[in-house]
Amino acid sequence: MDVNIRDSSAYFKCPTLGIFLSTSKNCCGKIDKLIPVLIDLGIDAIELDSPRMTGYPALRPFRGKLMFWCCNNIQSIYIQGTPDECEREVWHMMKNLAMPNGGFGAYIYPQPRHIQVPRENVEAFKRGIKKYGNYSKILPRFWEIPITDEWKKNGVDFVPPVPQLVL
Repeated sequence: MDVNIRDSSAYFKCPTLGIFLSTSKNCCGKIDKLIPVLIDLGIDAIELDSPRMTGYPALRPFRGKLMFWCCNNIQSIYIQGTPDECEREVWHMMKNLAMPNGGFGAYIYPQPRHIQVPRENVEAFKRGIKKYGNYSKILPRFWEIPITDEWKKNGVDFVPPVPQLVL
């Protein structure tokens, strides 16, 4: 298994304030077999630059057990996809990684020029976050749509049309 895990941020109980702060890890690679261990260790969130590398079907069982903090898949859709695909991918991340009460957060990859992301794709991802990333605007029937297991982890050809289930 080829996995690289680095600290994204780690927080524990603050003795001064008496509150607990979250713990998260950035994980690169196919990490689904490690996720139960990370949960047992107290990890609250996993940061994934390429969620399709592990695959949505393999990540889905962990919804509600930790938070997925992801950007558009940097090894495929973000760099090779169209702006429309980059925008729609937010819908698919919400559908596959979130639950009605939360569990998914999106972030913009910090150095898009370093990985040669077209500017249009960065802007499209931002539009997707605004359009699909607000839990309060998602209609209840969104969560009832069956989820496909037919995903290519590195392909951009399967980003189906998005049903209008967002206010």
